[in-house]
Amino acid sequence: MNGRLRRGLVLGLHAALSLAVLGAGAHFVRRLDIPRVGAALAAASLLLAAAAAAINLGHVVLRAGLLRALLAPVRRIRLLPLVRYDLGMFAANNLLPGRAGELVRIRLLDAREGVPISSSLAVSLVEKAFDAIALLLLALPVPFVLRGLPSSVRLAIGLLGAAGALGLAAAWALARFGQRREGRLQRFAAGMAVVRRGSMFASALGWTLAAHLADVAEIAVCMAALRIEAPPATPLLVLLGVAVALAVPSTPSGIGALELGAVGALHLVGVSGERALAFALIYHAIQALPVTLLGIDGMRLAAVARRASPEPGPKTNEAPP
Repeated sequence: MNGRLRRGLVLGLHAALSLAVLGAGAHFVRRLDIPRVGAALAAASLLLAAAAAAINLGHVVLRAGLLRALLAPVRRIRLLPLVRYDLGMFAANNLLPGRAGELVRIRLLDAREGVPISSSLAVSLVEKAFDAIALLLLALPVPFVLRGLPSSVRLAIGLLGAAGALGLAAAWALARFGQRREGRLQRFAAGMAVVRRGSMFASALGWTLAAHLADVAEIAVCMAALRIEAPPATPLLVLLGVAVALAVPSTPSGIGALELGAVGALHLVGVSGERALAFALIYHAIQALPVTLLGIDGMRLAAVARRASPEPGPKTNEAPP
């Protein structure tokens, strides 16, 4: 299969998923009282919404700390440039389909920090495995604290845990046996080396848990901004619902998918559809708008790097201006 046909199939799949998500969202919205959604949004606390936005920016810094920990076996990079690269990734993910931001960050790490593309790709895959494991650890108590949840919640938690465990096991095997090879496979294995080093593994897992806990705090503050009363463990359930809804790339920024995941989770604890949708819209705006505005510069840097002719040999580890 040639590259053009493969890209066409991928784009077609993304288009189909996007249409399915948007269609499901439109069907759901038709059943709601839209003026009540607007009233809930108008009554939201702007101060608490601003606090949630500040927490989200802290979440970005924690994600950069995770990236730094995962890259440590390959290259030591200061935190601030990694925040810049992650912002570029988030901005591209919000503006382009298919999580194109992953490619933006890989391009930036290659051009500005000398991290081989194969190593960056491996780091991105390991990052997803850590995300699944951390989410499993946080979500495990949810079915026991929130009684009466459907069995699908336990199934989602189990699948997340299984995916994370399999991902880390595969990374461990590749890191162990790939380092004996040469060329791309060796560089790919280097990007997964963190799973074989106890202190680095613990550091990466700690950064991941901290990032997810920041997201939980952001959800809780958004709920408070809309005066949504629900059991204390509800933010964890919402985080799980959003993670499952966004597991398969579809629309840019997960438009529609994030809302469906959040509304579905809140519905399980008795929150009305109108208030749940108002929450999802505010939460999504806080998640997407600030990082997109701040990440445009990272997208620009990636575009410049793509046009520039790469120089052979290792890059220096100096911070970008």
